[in-house]
Amino acid sequence: IWMAENLRVTKYPDGTKIPNFTECADWQSLGENAECYCFFENDSKNQYGAYYTYAAAIKACPTGWHLPTNQEWDELKIYLYNNGYNSLEGTALKSTIGWGQSGNG
Repeated sequence: IWMAENLRVTKYPDGTKIPNFTECADWQSLGENAECYCFFENDSKNQYGAYYTYAAAIKACPTGWHLPTNQEWDELKIYLYNNGYNSLEGTALKSTIGWGQSGNG
């Protein structure tokens, strides 16, 4: 089962706040294991959800959920391939609404 929308949490499942970095310079100075997030154009109401560092993303998933493994991505690609999307897997996953430039994204 895959989520139908992007994650937009500001706290980990245990209630701990995830640091919110809003300045580009802050992101550029992050170390490899930094935990933080931001919103597109610093707007929490945007349609895209939040952007997380990898370290934050693995901990931010709701209880019972996780980031997909390589094996799970492969299973999804095989499913799409078997359902007529050979070499068009990205097209199968694109939204047709809510994006500029012809509504594809």
